[in-house]
Amino acid sequence: MQLRKDLTSIPFSGIAAIAQRAQALGADVIRLEIGDVDIQPHHSLSNAIMQCLNEGQVKYPAVAGDADLAKAVRDEIGTNENIHLGNDQLVITNGGSMALFAALLTSLGPGDEAIVIEPVWPHIKHMISLIGAVPVLVATDPDHSHRINFQEVQRAITTRTRVIVINSPNNPTGNVLSTIELQRLAIIAQEGGLAIISDEEYCDFVFPSGRAESIFQHHPDTFVIRSFSKSFAISGLRLGFLFGPSSWIEQAKKVGLFTSMYSSSLMQRAVANCFGDLRSHVKTVVSTFHERAKVFVDGVSLSSNICANAPEGSVYAWLDCRKTGIEDVTLAYRILDEKRVATVPGSVFGASGAGFLRVSLGAERDQLAEAARRIQEFDRGL
Repeated sequence: MQLRKDLTSIPFSGIAAIAQRAQALGADVIRLEIGDVDIQPHHSLSNAIMQCLNEGQVKYPAVAGDADLAKAVRDEIGTNENIHLGNDQLVITNGGSMALFAALLTSLGPGDEAIVIEPVWPHIKHMISLIGAVPVLVATDPDHSHRINFQEVQRAITTRTRVIVINSPNNPTGNVLSTIELQRLAIIAQEGGLAIISDEEYCDFVFPSGRAESIFQHHPDTFVIRSFSKSFAISGLRLGFLFGPSSWIEQAKKVGLFTSMYSSSLMQRAVANCFGDLRSHVKTVVSTFHERAKVFVDGVSLSSNICANAPEGSVYAWLDCRKTGIEDVTLAYRILDEKRVATVPGSVFGASGAGFLRVSLGAERDQLAEAARRIQEFDRGL
């Protein structure tokens, strides 16, 4: 049997390769390669799950998702962001990744182009390739903090361009797009008749507090991808959501229906039943990650060849290692093998990330301080 060439040509994630190596090395490795939230969710969730199970909440949900959960999300966004969505403008998905895939598959066809600004989570460009569209990667300058180069974005637009894909707060850099940057992107999209797909997975993770502004407020022809994974610390429960124009959401529902079909009815109902508790816990989760970022960045700053600026948001720190003179993939594996600290090479996120390392803050404060110490030790040995 001959398999699809466009699938076999797509590699597994470079993050997965590091994770496999770290796993093989044993328990003494400080695991900072996986972007997860290690904090437990609000205690009310476990009771809500058991209650829903006892009540038999295990049947197929509605295609658009649990009505109470969708309403809770719409109400919360309306209250805190002044974005008022109709009942037909939001769909609950099987995690944020499915929301992203649905947005891409709804927006793009074979041969269409999607502008993707680097550095970027590699799944995005691979998803675009998998559906037969073309990711057009727009570089950012590491010497200018990887901020968007709007002239390069405009130069990348062709007659085949359909969407611009953005991510704020950014994975991996931790950058948060400002109001001015969002407005400029909105103008570019409007002038070109383009849609925007906005990955806002880390929207609650803005330091020291607050929520990242959505480009939806400036350009309504936008698909917005969010999830409960990081904010509610429930990544394994696979719950996300997608919102945008009602006619777009109606078509995006088909992607969910003909792939994963639905998110877990049990988990949707449980999260709906304790939504207020889970949202109130977000502040604790975000403040914990802000403190961890300070601990790690301050520790790494004692190195001479490796430096890190405090992230504006997300759950990552972004290390500039160019002064080491060591290619970032080699550097990541050397730090892993020699110092037992697992990080991700920046080039995994595109050419703009070469010479950097991404570090997940999803570990205890003491572990992050020890990881910073080991990285310093590695640097002193160069």
